Amino acid sequence: MRYQSHSWIVDAVFERLTGKKYSSIPPGKIVRENEGITLTHYKNGKVILRYRGKSFDVTKKFAEVAG
Repeated sequence: MRYQSHSWIVDAVFERLTGKKYSSIPPGKIVRENEGITLTHYKNGKVILRYRGKSFDVTKKFAEVAG
């Protein structure tokens, strides 16, 4: 199995901001090599995390982490 160096970052950021295991989002149990997350910070303060075709509102958690 090939494990990309960025996969632990994707895993850690996703789990920290959403409170969910990244493996709970289909497909698969590991981060694929061409896979990543997108965080979009809007002017109104809302932060949306997109991963595996799903969107998560992580505004509150992002504010806590960014402190």
